[in-house]
Amino acid sequence: MLISISKSDRIRAFNFIRRSSDALAEYRSARRAYNKFFDERFPHIYLQALHHFEVCLACAYQGHELLFGMTGTPFFDKDKPGRAELNYRLQRLYNSSKHTEGFVRASSFVGDTVTMWISNSGLETRKEKMSFDELAHIVSDMAFAAWIMAKSYIWRGKEGLPELKKAVLKIFPEARTDDDDPTLTEKSNRLSLNE
Repeated sequence: MLISISKSDRIRAFNFIRRSSDALAEYRSARRAYNKFFDERFPHIYLQALHHFEVCLACAYQGHELLFGMTGTPFFDKDKPGRAELNYRLQRLYNSSKHTEGFVRASSFVGDTVTMWISNSGLETRKEKMSFDELAHIVSDMAFAAWIMAKSYIWRGKEGLPELKKAVLKIFPEARTDDDDPTLTEKSNRLSLNE
């Protein structure tokens, strides 16, 4: 809220942080419900888990729209390997769970009860799959980006980027390199969301 950026980007950033928090909370709720399903075997617990996963996907997708809206660049591409393709599957799963009526009316409808379901390895539709690990990766990336955005105003004082760098390296120690390495300074400069 204290960062000097345009009003539209500030609104996007605030709502990205909100969606990230919601995605993380829904992911945790989904995992708890899914684990509980194996203990109790009640169908309503499976449906609760599915609901939480659907809301998690919605928050993750909407958060990505907001974040990438700041730069005006697309965040998914089925033809690019890696994260762009994973985000493409995120978009497809989100749209499938959101548009049930269109799914029922589609010529390819074969009588499935739900548009998306939980499999042993993750979330699936007839055309898309996303593993639990992939969804966890998306949610953790969002949470980390939101954490930096939410906390970055704290490091605006004279300590600035070195303090932000220390905080990031506590979370991701594998990114640590020699302090004299100029690439580390470049990396921390890229992390600054104040500019």
